[in-house]
Amino acid sequence: TYTNTGKEPLGHANVVDPIPDSTSYLSGSAEGQDTDVSFSADNGVTFAPAPLMQTVTQADGTVETTEIPPDEYTHVKWTMTRIVEPGTSGQVSFKVRVK
Repeated sequence: TYTNTGKEPLGHANVVDPIPDSTSYLSGSAEGQDTDVSFSADNGVTFAPAPLMQTVTQADGTVETTEIPPDEYTHVKWTMTRIVEPGTSGQVSFKVRVK
């Protein structure tokens, strides 16, 4: 649950939540009304919509782009697509599997 406890409206507010240690994110489980959801696989340094991709240089020097498995995601971020007025609240969520 998030709440704007301030006196001013918030535009493009973010909620960032780390995925708990010893758990893995369940693909497709992140929810939040009026939000854009993105993910990080580098401890919250960068975020992008799923699926996350990585560039890997192979032993022979070729470069390959591969999908990062959701169980390697480290953080979930929700960016509000509406103004969050003072005193208003909302909910965001995601599910994990215990490793």
